[in-house]
Amino acid sequence: MAHDHDHAGHDHGHAHEVPAVDPAQQSLADALKVSFWLLRGLMIALVIIYVCFSGMYQVAENEAAVEVRFGQIVGADDGSVAQITPGFHFGLPFPLQEVLKVPTSERTLRIDRQFVYKDPGDSAEPARGPLNPELDGSLITGDANLVHARFVISYRVDDAPDYFINVGSMEQADALVLNAVQQAVVHAVASVPADDVIAGRPNHPDDPNHDIKTKAQNTLDELNTGVKLSAVTIERPEMPAMVSDAYELVSQSEAQRGKLINDAERERTKLLGEAAGKAALPVEGAAGPLVALIKEYELATALNDPAGIRAAARPLSLALRSLRIAGENDQSPPVDIGGEVAKIINEAQIARTNVTEGIDTDVQTVLELKDAFDRNPNFFKQAMWQDAARQIFSEDSGIEVYYAPAGDTTQLEINRDPRIASEKQRRELDARVQAAKEQDDR
Repeated sequence: MAHDHDHAGHDHGHAHEVPAVDPAQQSLADALKVSFWLLRGLMIALVIIYVCFSGMYQVAENEAAVEVRFGQIVGADDGSVAQITPGFHFGLPFPLQEVLKVPTSERTLRIDRQFVYKDPGDSAEPARGPLNPELDGSLITGDANLVHARFVISYRVDDAPDYFINVGSMEQADALVLNAVQQAVVHAVASVPADDVIAGRPNHPDDPNHDIKTKAQNTLDELNTGVKLSAVTIERPEMPAMVSDAYELVSQSEAQRGKLINDAERERTKLLGEAAGKAALPVEGAAGPLVALIKEYELATALNDPAGIRAAARPLSLALRSLRIAGENDQSPPVDIGGEVAKIINEAQIARTNVTEGIDTDVQTVLELKDAFDRNPNFFKQAMWQDAARQIFSEDSGIEVYYAPAGDTTQLEINRDPRIASEKQRRELDARVQAAKEQDDR
């Protein structure tokens, strides 16, 4: 029994022994194990790189973009701004996320067939007969006339989310813009006369609701197109060919009328400036300050209003005396009166000064003579007679003195006609010249 036990124990010990491994095989197993871990790490790295960088994209300066994640534009549901700014951005890889881009540069469209004659083909001008409503286009103006015109439209995409949600393509955007502008053109032109359209003014000046660009933009905004109009301009407006000659004559007459009015305005300005300078020139279409004062005075005089006359005469008189008109308020500078008015008033003031000084001198002389007369009347009379005689008998007095013999009657024929006196002086001068010649001959 003991022997059997020992033998069994010996067999049990041999069962737990591990056979020795070849070193080459061990190295190969270790290398395969390391390669496996490197390959797994590389695959993980590639997955990480793909996830992180495959979704990277760039938006140019002239582009707008939105991110579409699981078929929905990011931020469109919660109202947040979903438009992507220019530059580099990271996102989820395709097909988890997609980036939609649209150019934001200006696009130009033309409306050059809808409101004009049909294509004339080889002819340089369209037919001059009546319009064919099936082929020819036109616009009805506010004064019930027909006109033709072409339009140029500039627009760009301003809101990428609205554009991608409600439009989707530039062809569809072009069609929407053309339709909106055409409707706005018809609406706007129907509110203005034909002359304004032909002159390149198709928009109503006082009503922004009739502005082509504004009305078309409102339509596009109501449709949430994300499109922004930059400009809508009219080109080559014209009347229908069958009435173009008559309209041209009217236009020429209007141009001549405008020229005559402008010439008259220039002449008016010139005359007013020469008359009173800046004080008479119109100010923002209104009469000049001096002209306004004169008109107010004339109106009061025509109405025979004494109170109005006094009220109007006071500032007018002050202005003419000072040659200056005060401004309407503290910020308005005074206006000087110049031209012929200033010249006449200055000459009148000088004449008044001279007359006043002459009167003062005469008064002083009379006072001195009166004082001399009061002191000695007889001597004063004698002195005055002598002074008068000296003036009468002086050579420069121009007075002719005739002496008549005592006791004889002398008659003098005196003609006060200046022509006769001038002829007499000429004969006397000729006689003196003849006498001088004879003296030289001797």
